[in-house]
Amino acid sequence: MAIQMKLGSSDWNLWSLTRDYDKLFEILKSLNITNVELGIYQPSVELTADKREQILHTARKHAVTVTALLFSLTPDYWIDGAFSNVSSDFLHEAAFFL
Repeated sequence: MAIQMKLGSSDWNLWSLTRDYDKLFEILKSLNITNVELGIYQPSVELTADKREQILHTARKHAVTVTALLFSLTPDYWIDGAFSNVSSDFLHEAAFFL
């Protein structure tokens, strides 16, 4: 049995160019990259039902498949810490992410 590998990328690799999904997915498609992992920093903001549908619609439009989401806990968004700060919104955001 032959194993087929598909080329993928993470969306943040292109953030120096744009963070607009329509443009990102267009660039990925032009490079024959059909799979993407999206970086998520604020799930309750970035993954609402409307935003999820918009992302999936845009992905379908460019024949790109969202294969993974990364809930990123960078210091830019979690200045006081996520796991280490008991008063952070981490559990709320993690529940929304899941």
